[in-house]
Amino acid sequence: MRPHLIHLTAVALAVATSALAAGIPPAAQTAIQAVNAAAARKDYAALEALMTNEFIWSYKGDPSATAAIAEWQSHPKMLKELQHVTTMACEQRSTLIECGSTAKGSFRAGFRQTPAGWRMVYFVEGD
Repeated sequence: MRPHLIHLTAVALAVATSALAAGIPPAAQTAIQAVNAAAARKDYAALEALMTNEFIWSYKGDPSATAAIAEWQSHPKMLKELQHVTTMACEQRSTLIECGSTAKGSFRAGFRQTPAGWRMVYFVEGD
C-alpha cells in the first residue's frame, strides 16, 4: 500500500473509532469521515457539498458555505485544522454532533441531520 493511502486509512480508522466510541450514528460518522477526507485532499467542492448553505465559519461574518470556502482557499491552514478536528472525539449534543475540543480558543465542528443527510453546520475557533 502506498504511504499516502496508509495515512488516509489510518485517519479514517481514527475518525471511525472516536465516532463509534461516542455512540455517533453511522450516517453522521460517514459525513464526518467524508469531511475529513475532503479536507485532506483540499477538495473544496466536496467540502461545500457536505456543508449547509447557512454554514457558520466566523462570529463576524454572515453564515455562508460559499464565504467559508473562499476564506479557506486564502488560508489553507484552516483545512489542516478541520482535518485534525474531525479525527478528535465527537459527542452528541441534542440534535447536534460536535467534534473537537470545548477548551477555550480551540477549533470545533458541528454536524446536524438535514433533509439532505448529515451536514457540517459550523467550524469555528473559540467560544
